[in-house]
Amino acid sequence: GSNSWLAHWEQRAGHKANMCASCTSSAEVGGHVKKVGHDYSHYIVPLCKACNQRTDEFLVYEELVSAICD
Repeated sequence: GSNSWLAHWEQRAGHKANMCASCTSSAEVGGHVKKVGHDYSHYIVPLCKACNQRTDEFLVYEELVSAICD
């Protein structure tokens, strides 16, 4: 148990989330994302609140997704 999705990501990654996985803002929440063209699993990545509200397709830094998927 983690008390937030961001804490969950930090626990799985083994380090503190500093920056949003999509832009250069500070990470504020753990957001659910899916890899386009891959399986349809959901992944948690650190996001700023603005990116977490997006409903379009957008890029995230692969290493931040891979940090908890390996």
